[in-house]
Amino acid sequence: LLVTAQACNAHLKPLPLLAMLKHKLANAGMSLDDYRPCVRRLEKKALRGPAPDHGIKTLMQECQDHPDIIDLLQRIQAFTEPYIKLLSNPSYPSFHALLNAHLDVAEQMVGGPEYLWRGDDGELASEFLAELNDTSHLLGHVSGEEYASILQRLLGQKSVRSAFGAHPRLSILGQLESRLIDTDTVIIAGLNEGIWPPEPEKDPWMSRPMRSQFGLPSPDEAIGKSAHDFIQLFSKPHVMMTRSLRMDGTPTVPARWLQRLDTVLQSLSPLSEKAELVLHEGHYKMWARALDKADCLQPALQPHPTPPVSTRPRQMGVTSIEKLMRDPYHIYAQKILNLKPLDPVEKDQESRDFGDWIHKVLHKFVLKHGSKLPHDIVEDLKHIAIQELGTRADQPQIFSFWWPKFEKIAQWYCEYEYQWRKQAKPLPNYLEQEGYLVIDAPGGAFKLTAKVDRIDISNDHIVIIDYKTGSIPTSKDVLHGLSPQLPLEGCILKHDGFKGLEKKQLGCLSYWQMTGSPSATKAVHFENKSKASDNTFILDDLIEQTYDGVCALISAFDQEQTPYTSLPRPQHAPREAFQDFALLARVKEWSTHADHDESDGGRG
Repeated sequence: LLVTAQACNAHLKPLPLLAMLKHKLANAGMSLDDYRPCVRRLEKKALRGPAPDHGIKTLMQECQDHPDIIDLLQRIQAFTEPYIKLLSNPSYPSFHALLNAHLDVAEQMVGGPEYLWRGDDGELASEFLAELNDTSHLLGHVSGEEYASILQRLLGQKSVRSAFGAHPRLSILGQLESRLIDTDTVIIAGLNEGIWPPEPEKDPWMSRPMRSQFGLPSPDEAIGKSAHDFIQLFSKPHVMMTRSLRMDGTPTVPARWLQRLDTVLQSLSPLSEKAELVLHEGHYKMWARALDKADCLQPALQPHPTPPVSTRPRQMGVTSIEKLMRDPYHIYAQKILNLKPLDPVEKDQESRDFGDWIHKVLHKFVLKHGSKLPHDIVEDLKHIAIQELGTRADQPQIFSFWWPKFEKIAQWYCEYEYQWRKQAKPLPNYLEQEGYLVIDAPGGAFKLTAKVDRIDISNDHIVIIDYKTGSIPTSKDVLHGLSPQLPLEGCILKHDGFKGLEKKQLGCLSYWQMTGSPSATKAVHFENKSKASDNTFILDDLIEQTYDGVCALISAFDQEQTPYTSLPRPQHAPREAFQDFALLARVKEWSTHADHDESDGGRG
């Protein structure tokens, strides 16, 4: 009842819609064999990722090639449309109208009223809602959220007690019922202040003297009755007393007579040791502790899968090479097991989406102005950015967060592009250029691929440029081979892997970092310098070392005894290692117990 109301109130947004569709009673009038696989396909096809802009209409457009999903969506739309229409009225609908429309939705979602109101919980809900329907006109006009809150509060006051299926020798009773039954063993539960005894109700109309003058019972009478019930139960032959130390995360106070009993028993010196054992360290507590005590703790081991060489990948992108070095298990899960993490439901617009947008904007700008920059370069770039946003420009969460960052990026980029064009010119035909390099390895030919953001030419030398909207590798990581993306692209160029650029010399590798932050918006170049200078290098040497390193890496993983170890060097672990496959590799379990030998990670 609650999930159907919440889904309708949210106009069938993905998260509440899934909560309704995946409820154990839901079937939308279909057989479960057809319904549940259809819901799973709908979830993967349209409900994961960014939330659709126009609700169920957008979902139908995205699933138009799946007639079974369309049929399901049409059913849901027909079921929920009367309720949602009530919410769309300028004035709030009446509680009575919402209740009846809501019950129609719930009954149709489970295939009919005979399925919704069956069972102990259904029978109780039916009786209660029938009574509520008779008096619902008194609640006036409410919003959808107010209706759901009122319904949740009212239903939360009802307790379902099953008339069948209980153990024949076990009864769960209230204080009043327990006076009428004699039992062998009594468990007095909930011995906390506020429960035993209950807090006296506060009367906003009559004080205690006024109640006495009218002959009404004192509010403290409930405490006396609660004490009487406790004594009656405590006097049984076999009694166990329990209480919760915390309630909803808040520490609790023992019932007053439990504290009194504790004090009296401990004051009896001959029995003090026994009393302490009975009230605080009884056998049942020891048995409960023993349930959670393991004979020995054996944490999960660091994964070392060694699949056959025939199943290992024979093609990989330059970005995957870095993952193969830093976290081989990621490649094992992604390339060999063919696993792909699902997007979250109603995914927020992430930095990855922002980066894709920036790349597309810059790609179109350079393609349009490859030979000559426009007079008003900033405004032209912003115009392209608005076009590339398309309908997303109307989304406040997109425009509010992305556009201020883009304006800062655009200002820096236009200034730097203007200066850069004085020494280099972009090759418009080599934007998003793909290239490859074939490496001879023990397991057969291995194809290394790359897709370069931009290739420029400067003094007859090639400049490979990579745009970054996040962090860029440190120069130390690039030179030591821990971040080999750009050097690998240089290797592909050197071995004539880019069509049309054969025999061209590499002059520079460059990262253009554009985050919107003044301190992290810059260009970093790797180019030929003198070996005699401190902290400099020869670019040709870096390319040669990178080529030798990737050949050795591929050869190592073409040996079946080489494992795809999870995080062989944790200090160099990539960010994705703790997101995509960390649960599968059980990283948090083994990393807290195992001592890693950093030298062992050199095989990767």
